[in-house]
Amino acid sequence: MQKDKQSFTVVLPFTSAFLIYLSYPPADITYLAWVSYIPLLLYIFLYPDISLFRKTFPFIQTSLVKFALPLYLAGVLFFISGLWWLRHVTIAGLILVSVILAGYWIVFAIIWRYLLRLIPIYYATLSLVCLWVFLEYLRSFLFGGFPWFFVGHTQYRLLSLIQITDITGVYGLSFIVLFVNATIFYLIQERSCLSIKSITLIAISAIILVCSTLYGKWRMDNINSIPGPTLGIIQGNIEQSLKHDPDKAIEIYKKHLSLTRKLPEVDLIVWAETMFPFPIGFEEENIEILKETALICKTPMLIGALTCIKIKDNKFRFTYRDGTANYPLQIFNSAYYLNAQGEILGRYDKIHLVPVSEYVPLRKALPFLDYLILALSKLPFISEMSPGTHLVPFIIPVKKETGQVQNYRFGVLICYESIFPELSRVSIQNGADFIINVSNDGWFKDSAELEQILIISAFRAVENKTTFVRATNTGISAIIKPTGEINILKTKDGRLKETEGVWAEPLTLSEKTLTFYNRYGDWFCFFCIFKLIIIIILNCLKIFDKISKFFLK
Repeated sequence: MQKDKQSFTVVLPFTSAFLIYLSYPPADITYLAWVSYIPLLLYIFLYPDISLFRKTFPFIQTSLVKFALPLYLAGVLFFISGLWWLRHVTIAGLILVSVILAGYWIVFAIIWRYLLRLIPIYYATLSLVCLWVFLEYLRSFLFGGFPWFFVGHTQYRLLSLIQITDITGVYGLSFIVLFVNATIFYLIQERSCLSIKSITLIAISAIILVCSTLYGKWRMDNINSIPGPTLGIIQGNIEQSLKHDPDKAIEIYKKHLSLTRKLPEVDLIVWAETMFPFPIGFEEENIEILKETALICKTPMLIGALTCIKIKDNKFRFTYRDGTANYPLQIFNSAYYLNAQGEILGRYDKIHLVPVSEYVPLRKALPFLDYLILALSKLPFISEMSPGTHLVPFIIPVKKETGQVQNYRFGVLICYESIFPELSRVSIQNGADFIINVSNDGWFKDSAELEQILIISAFRAVENKTTFVRATNTGISAIIKPTGEINILKTKDGRLKETEGVWAEPLTLSEKTLTFYNRYGDWFCFFCIFKLIIIIILNCLKIFDKISKFFLK
């Protein structure tokens, strides 16, 4: 009987991993997130107490390994399944990222298990929500940061509920969903006994949900909308393997130019990340081709391109599969803004580079990493890009029907920069009226990555109450309203991914006012850790014992 119970307990973290996976794209069953963490919590709570944390060095105890192993394997399984799209670039990277991210499950389980021994179950239940949210925050910047698969991301469809993120960020939404999970968990372990404490938890959950939803409805009803510029988005659908073939560069350029000519009159034309196939600065004539492109189109343009700046020495190393070469070139992943006269008005250089594909951590100290990465991935070579430093918006003048010229400011983000909320915040603080994210997700073909990054981007719109545009190479291109409503740009046959198309879309903007989250950032995460510390301090002062005695009188 005891053996059957242990077998049942071991299955619980894998059950959670499966349910959590289903709550994100591609399955995208939003409502599962409200219960999917309960099996995980039950496993941590029900696991037999066999001298865990009692010895001087708990991290080498056999009991701890037995406790942590199912959790860790379930976490690895979840992240490998959810990030399966990484296989298109690197299987080794998929495994490495998964084994690192699964470590957060172990950290959460060990700390919360300790809290369960330290404080009463009721207060430990309250603390688990704060602990998980704070770990999400740490995951957003540790080791370069990877804020993917946050609990709150699952709720992108519930527009009334997600408006709370303009106060708390997505972490507040994670808190709400986890609080409901924690409440149900507490009722289960109390065997649904309606004590004062369980009733209190139910009441708090209901109040949080109702107040957040009412706030969301009020917030959406009070967004003052104003007409914005009309954007022309070019989705070229260039297969990633072709982008590294120099002989295909002219063909790629001509295809984009041909698609652009199909657009009606617009205020700004957008080409996705690196879709201008000639590196700027590598050859003198390339910059002239760039300028001529805007002259041909007779329209302001935002064009993704690589920038190569010559320096004095051969400082930067390229590693190919057959050897290495050093070049006197500093490379940036850029977006160029040109006016209708072909003048370059500005350039944005990508600030948050992608590890491995755009830079290799510890590369100078460990030069063999280049060959290891090439052996374990499908990358054609290893380059060394430099990060940008400025998030200054560009100004686009739009002539209205009255003859007056209205100036709009737009910020630019490149590729997966859309998953980092601080970049969008700074862009809006610097005066942007809306944000354009140019991206090339062709690396990942028609996988769930395209939906996953889209729904994460939706939270940048809600957090800042701004319009957020995604212009991509292979899809999914979309315009996200300040409410988080996603308007996907589809072709006539309804395809979203791995398809070419052109869209002329007028933007609807919100009147520019900084949201609470935009002003104060991730304050909610620090509130959570502060609350966790307070719970521990109150326990040390025996306050919980006094409260329990009061209710038992």
